[in-house]
Amino acid sequence: MSRQAAKDWEKLKQSGTSYAKKAKEFIVIVSENPYQNPPPYEKLSGDLRGYYSRRINIQHRYVYDVRPNVDKLTNEDGELYKGIVHVLRMWTHYE
Repeated sequence: MSRQAAKDWEKLKQSGTSYAKKAKEFIVIVSENPYQNPPPYEKLSGDLRGYYSRRINIQHRYVYDVRPNVDKLTNEDGELYKGIVHVLRMWTHYE
């Protein structure tokens, strides 16, 4: 998770809305399968090419990419992760 995404997570929690709950659902879903549909995701273009976006609400987006597991990281059972999810943003629209 990027530093900005960590700050965004705090904003979501403090907003007093269901945004944090929805973002938490995305964290779980994306950690299991970043390409799961539903909920729908969108491939981004331009400066954010290679990133994916899921809608938290009409204004906020959960923006992430999937990186190769070059460090050979494993889970608790010793199984290699297929890829590493990096969360870029969770607050505002693509900035």
